[in-house]
Amino acid sequence: FISSGKFIPFIEMVCDQFRLDAAADDPVFVREMTNNRPDLLIMHAWHPYLQLYAREVLHIPVLEIRYNDLASFDRNRAPFGLPTLPNGEHQKTVDYIFRQFYDTFPSHDAAMVSLGGSKLLPDVSFDVFLKEVYTPQYPRIVLQSPMFQDILYPQADPVHVRFVGAGIIDQGNRDESANKEAIEAVAAEKDGDNNEAFGGSESKERIEQFLANDPTRKPVYMGWGSITCISSEFMLKRAVSALKR
Repeated sequence: FISSGKFIPFIEMVCDQFRLDAAADDPVFVREMTNNRPDLLIMHAWHPYLQLYAREVLHIPVLEIRYNDLASFDRNRAPFGLPTLPNGEHQKTVDYIFRQFYDTFPSHDAAMVSLGGSKLLPDVSFDVFLKEVYTPQYPRIVLQSPMFQDILYPQADPVHVRFVGAGIIDQGNRDESANKEAIEAVAAEKDGDNNEAFGGSESKERIEQFLANDPTRKPVYMGWGSITCISSEFMLKRAVSALKR
């Protein structure tokens, strides 16, 4: 998205999805916090509203886990691979990006109130949200090499942010059947098989039919999740070109 010049529209699209997700995600979150209230909530950084809500409204300690952290949170440098501009001009773009995330909070507040809960706003202002982004005051663990810590978080207290390397769950500590059931239950409650972000049910049926046409042939799968560039056609050409080499 950066190379195609469509980074800002991408961020706006993600935030629009966050607003839509409020109706699906928030009831699941409220039910879990009501029926299985934890002593410590371990969350991924992808959902800042629910993380802040647990901490500030429900008063549940939160430990944030990041699989990786490609953004520099030194305000003198632009994050996300954006160009660093003279006199800190890049901060206008960066603050706009984080403002877009913050502006999704009212949608979640409305969902929480409809579920009998309290609002997060206005107690958590944009400045409070931005401060937590740049100088975390609560534990954050990043599953990346410690060599990146001083580069990405030069101003952070090492007590609050720790780069610990790759996170591996031993085979003996995995409960794959339970995880599968939990994941399928949440997916079914949210949108079933019709997850349009990944092609939807129509694409799923076409793939299944393609695989069933000749079970003796083993397909080669190449995927990038959400890390794509320009278009699906462009990515397909890159993949085929790489395979031919």
